[in-house]
Amino acid sequence: MNSQGLLEVASPLTGNIKLNASTSNASVTILNQNGGVVKTLNLGAQSAGMVKFEWDGQLDDGSYAMPGIYKVEAEADVNGKNTALESYISAKVESVDLGDPKRGVVLNLGELGSVEFSKVKQVF
Repeated sequence: MNSQGLLEVASPLTGNIKLNASTSNASVTILNQNGGVVKTLNLGAQSAGMVKFEWDGQLDDGSYAMPGIYKVEAEADVNGKNTALESYISAKVESVDLGDPKRGVVLNLGELGSVEFSKVKQVF
């Protein structure tokens, strides 16, 4: 399962992954828009629940990725099986649309598009 997040200058790409069971090894993979891996964040052993992650844009060679939209995929070894995980990415809300009777309240996320408020998992 993948999501998209926005890496901005001086602002990391952050989010949570959802683990339904404990794992000995969880990871988050950051991919560019062409599907190429730019970074893998090894989160190690984790208990079941929501697990936070943060990517500051730094690549393995010490340089920094260009600001922009990146895909996020998460996986973990659960009961001996490599399992894709749900990921929830933090995003800034640029505006709120209250006038769509079919979709309800819609949050406009700038470059990331829009999302129905009913699909939001956390507000802070």
